[in-house]
Amino acid sequence: MPTHALSATALLFATALSTVLSTVLPVAHAQNLIGEIGQPVETGTSGAWARALATDDGWYMGVGTNGDFHIGALTQTGSSLNDWSFDRTAWVRGTDHGGLKDHAIRRCPDGTWLHVASTANNDPNDSAYSWRLSSDFQILA
Repeated sequence: MPTHALSATALLFATALSTVLSTVLPVAHAQNLIGEIGQPVETGTSGAWARALATDDGWYMGVGTNGDFHIGALTQTGSSLNDWSFDRTAWVRGTDHGGLKDHAIRRCPDGTWLHVASTANNDPNDSAYSWRLSSDFQILA
């Protein structure tokens, strides 16, 4: 059987199955995903790469600036979306390399963090570095 005939048969079957399932299965209704959109919040990062990080102890912000990645607490000062402050004087340095241009950070199941960054993001053969950070963002490895 030609490949295109098999593909057409598979597509027809998938369409029929989807139609049948949609008529017999209950419809799922989700609640609103976005609760509120407020005015922009000034973070004081001067346009640097920034990411909000949720932890068991509250919110933190990671900022890629001056060739490294720095992490500090976000403090809620009121009840609106605009009532947050970021103290740059109390941040910790989450990398020890310098010259970093691009960052990714993810929380691991054990509560530690994996941070990956590159120094040459314009080249196909990019140079990448990684750090494992403790739950309080101290460099472990």
